[in-house]
Amino acid sequence: MSLIELNQIKVSYGMVKALNGIDLMMNSGEIVCLLGGNASGKSTTMKTILGLVHPTSGAIRWDGHEITTWPTPRRIASGIASVPEARRIFGPMTVEENLLIGAYTCRDRHLIRQRLAEQYDRFPRLAERRTQTAGTMSGGEQQMLAFARALMSGPRLICMDEPTMGLSPKLVDEVLASIADLNRDLGITILMVEQQAELALSIAHRGYVLATGDMVLSGEAAELLDNPRVQEAYLGRTIANGETE
Repeated sequence: MSLIELNQIKVSYGMVKALNGIDLMMNSGEIVCLLGGNASGKSTTMKTILGLVHPTSGAIRWDGHEITTWPTPRRIASGIASVPEARRIFGPMTVEENLLIGAYTCRDRHLIRQRLAEQYDRFPRLAERRTQTAGTMSGGEQQMLAFARALMSGPRLICMDEPTMGLSPKLVDEVLASIADLNRDLGITILMVEQQAELALSIAHRGYVLATGDMVLSGEAAELLDNPRVQEAYLGRTIANGETE
């Protein structure tokens, strides 16, 4: 049974249609990337999963339960977490305060302390900077903090929106390696929206391609990397005959 399914999801912002009845499915333990240009519906899809946007029709099933009308806190408590675009850490707060905010749905103080220790063990740099103001850290360190904050809720699925945005090429490689490690070591399912399609597909198991609210392609990551339509539109490569598909 799949971990999460979106069935015929439609979303509109007023008169503007953002999603036109899309289907998406993720199995437990997968990394799935969501590709597409600007205004394609990528972020809307992720916000719909998180309950930040409500569909006008369609259904969302999570671990066998329909959650279409669930509020965001209930979804987080059930095991869905987020690493938002541009990290969105709380700059004036310390590293540890940011991490504790990630556990706001948990009422078990012992479990919170255990998860905090696990994050410091996984990300030693955060342990070294636990009393440092988060806004004074580098972009790579802030992304590390955003990952650790998401893990504080004990998620089974993490939705990541542009996790490499604004980072240097070296840090991009480090962040993608961290995502692959989280998936491999902890078995966490990851849905990743990423502009750098080739890099995203290099660590993903499968991918979906959106265009103006429609799901136009899906498949194994390796297949999408070799697909001329993906190469032309999202990887910046020219199709051999020079034609646009």
